[in-house]
Amino acid sequence: MNLWSLSASQHLDVHGSEEIEYTAPEREFRPGTSHRMTLGSAVHSPLMHEQSGVFREGNRLTAFVPLFSDGRGNVGQSWYSSAKTTLHQGTTKIGEVGNTPETWKSYAVGADDAEYTLSTSATRDRTVSAVGTRINGSWTFRSAKPPTDGETRTGLSTVRFGAQVDLDGTVAADRTVTYPVTVQGPAAGAGLKSLAVSVSYDGGTTWQQTPVAKGKITVKNPAQGQTVALRGEVADTRGGKASVTVYDAYRGK
Repeated sequence: MNLWSLSASQHLDVHGSEEIEYTAPEREFRPGTSHRMTLGSAVHSPLMHEQSGVFREGNRLTAFVPLFSDGRGNVGQSWYSSAKTTLHQGTTKIGEVGNTPETWKSYAVGADDAEYTLSTSATRDRTVSAVGTRINGSWTFRSAKPPTDGETRTGLSTVRFGAQVDLDGTVAADRTVTYPVTVQGPAAGAGLKSLAVSVSYDGGTTWQQTPVAKGKITVKNPAQGQTVALRGEVADTRGGKASVTVYDAYRGK
């Protein structure tokens, strides 16, 4: 098989450090064919795949969630100006770190089966990206010490927004549009218990819930020069929950 994976990075300048990197999943490309791939387009949001989620070995939990993945399903990792991630067991805080779940931070936990909530918030400067300037995520799941040695994985759910956005992160201002909302992880497909989507046109001060019909939402694009924030809240049939909020998801032009 001819498997290829493309990656692209954004740097501060020719000699500067890396600000953002996107990596496409492996695909088979047959010899003699042409292909076109887009990396880095909005809406940026957490992505779930077989290498993301919560990993447990003994009494240690490690989370990996690529928060700034692009709208085409390419894994994204980004420089951020501020971040905080916490892990709670019930209402008890287990740990807090000043970075994102992209850094493979591990936490010591008890052996018994318990409910945990992983919460994160990361903000990046508009000079790094004019859209997806802040992403909040929260995931509630259960975990217990595995009966055998070795690492186990608990999948987490997320909500992805399939808006058609230009490469510069803009859309036609004030236009009413319909686009898909996709659930990934345990809540996908038959595992879905509930899904709610809300939009905000004032930076998250107020929110309007929008119905999800046949996997799609209909919303009005932001006014010229303004942005929209998107929030997806999902629950699965086994008790897991997730909330994802993307600020400045895209901008009206």
